[in-house]
Amino acid sequence: MVHAPALAPTTVYLPTPPPATNPVPARDPWPARLLAGGVALGAGGLGIGYAVQAVAAAAGSVGGLAVLGVGAYALAKTTGGSGGRGGGGQGAVNVNVTVSNRNR
Repeated sequence: MVHAPALAPTTVYLPTPPPATNPVPARDPWPARLLAGGVALGAGGLGIGYAVQAVAAAAGSVGGLAVLGVGAYALAKTTGGSGGRGGGGQGAVNVNVTVSNRNR
């Protein structure tokens, strides 16, 4: 029976612990914060603009469909250009007129 050779002991390096207090930056990076805020506001405004544009387009197309529907309904209810009192497009009207001259 053959045995594997023994492994040599290895050294384990542990990470160094963080310092007790975090170092404070020398000055406040306000330009970076302003830039980040401006980019965020711009992107938010752009997103809101696209959303409003999409809602307006949807409302316009729904309104257009409604106008087309009302127009089709109006065309279906009226036939021809019949004047007259009804105006509802009932079609031809039969009229009988009897005239008698009694002075003859």
